[in-house]
Amino acid sequence: MKIVKYSIVLITCLMMSGCEDFLTRTPRSDLSQEGFFGSKRDIALWQTGIYVKLQRAMNGGHIIWGDLRSDLYGSTGDSYIDKRTYMNNLDASMGEYSWQNLYALIAQCNTAIEQYPNVTGAGPADYDDPLGQAYGLRALAYYYAIRVWGDVPKIDKSWDGLISSSRVERSPVSDIKELIQSDIDQALVKLNANVTGDRKYYFNRAAAWALKTDVHLWFKEYREALEASNWFFTEGNLSTFRLISSMDDYRSIFIEPATSTETIFSLFWDTTESSGCDWCGFVGSKGGTGVSVNNGYRIARSLFNTFVGRIRSGAGTEARFVANYDTVGIYNLVGTPGNRPAIATTTHWITTTANSFINKNIKYSPRPTGNLPLTGGWYTVLPLSTAEGGTDGRCKILAPLYRLADVYTLRAEALNKLGRSQEALQIVNQIRQRVGYMADATLETKPDNVTLAEMGLSFIKTDADWVEWLILEERKLEFIAEGRRWFDLVRTDRVIDVMDPVYRMRQMELNTTPTGFGHPGRILAPIVTREFEANPALIGHQNEPYGGSE
Repeated sequence: MKIVKYSIVLITCLMMSGCEDFLTRTPRSDLSQEGFFGSKRDIALWQTGIYVKLQRAMNGGHIIWGDLRSDLYGSTGDSYIDKRTYMNNLDASMGEYSWQNLYALIAQCNTAIEQYPNVTGAGPADYDDPLGQAYGLRALAYYYAIRVWGDVPKIDKSWDGLISSSRVERSPVSDIKELIQSDIDQALVKLNANVTGDRKYYFNRAAAWALKTDVHLWFKEYREALEASNWFFTEGNLSTFRLISSMDDYRSIFIEPATSTETIFSLFWDTTESSGCDWCGFVGSKGGTGVSVNNGYRIARSLFNTFVGRIRSGAGTEARFVANYDTVGIYNLVGTPGNRPAIATTTHWITTTANSFINKNIKYSPRPTGNLPLTGGWYTVLPLSTAEGGTDGRCKILAPLYRLADVYTLRAEALNKLGRSQEALQIVNQIRQRVGYMADATLETKPDNVTLAEMGLSFIKTDADWVEWLILEERKLEFIAEGRRWFDLVRTDRVIDVMDPVYRMRQMELNTTPTGFGHPGRILAPIVTREFEANPALIGHQNEPYGGSE
């Protein structure tokens, strides 16, 4: 982590006018390429700028694009929270759906790809690996773009990062797909073999294979996805990347990712470059004293019920319950010391008290200090205050962009699509068993149609549909607050089936006429109005049903 922090401090110095004696160039982290690449040292500086822009792009995108529209969350009831994303009532005025920060990342990568091989005094040993990272992160940025907006401008040449300078029409997803896959292939050629320790905070060879698996599955290329995932099952890589063997190791994936055998690529969220990660403000924020409710969303009650059902099932326990909830705090809210009942779905869903531990997600919270729990609960809710050992009140998290459970469950989807459902279910068992839940997925056969209807799952028609559902349900519990769920539902063509009744319920809770999902075009996000103002080539090409020529 020291390497990452040092790099961020260095690039911050470039932003400040007082650093001109250190480097007599334009003092900005948005470094201009003009006159910049004078020595191989400049490759490292530019590379740091790439990760600064990745942090900015993922600040909102990490949870807004991938999670908040899904069934993972419920509302805490705060009236001041903008609930348009939560209700899937998006419109073109919403700045959080701007693609500006993604294109700033793409621009930084474009310049790296063009300039690194031409730096005076630099050879392949100096620039190949940074070049591979630039290719990989450009692929990742475009992969986010097509999943959020569909057709997007294709820009693969040096550019200043402002969409106002591009005047580029939207390219079809098929064209962007070709660029993504080409970039992943280039990344695999250039990236070095280091995939351990602090290298997990940078795009690496394992991340490229994970991304390749993910992209193939998105485009329903199941054999290719399976082949890409095979990299993690080769003899050498099986010792480097392996599922945790102890439930106690589960939290290390999120708190100490550099040491976890499941981590592939995590984003080190440093606050030097920003006011912190928006994640905390949405689902884990602490405000005032205690754990007062000032975050707009909490994990949905259906997930709480599922977790409690599992730990009461007699089939083991659930480390993911403890990883996402302060279960000590929840337990202590009912009864008196020495006379407290076990956590239950009916008695412990308490959301309105000053210590509403149900409202807080602790997935990225630090481990407790000492042997005694904090007041009422156990974990510190992010962000840290100065009194709790933080340097400021801003949110810092180590967010996984890819980890091994991701690859395993994507592989399970591909296997199921290829008619190998029993192998897919064995993977589900592996994912469950490592967190203490021992129920055998191979014994969970598809219910009859009446039961499916009662479960709200009438859209499940075949045994393969049922296996896919089991995989999706396991991913839902596994990737809470990791920006996966919405994309999972879209990829498997289940987003309207699952979210229509959820939106109807949310609409009724807000005393509005229940209309459900609405227009299927709402799977994609709108292009924000300012993008049309900046780039006339986009006029007339808004996503339906958001308007035609914003």
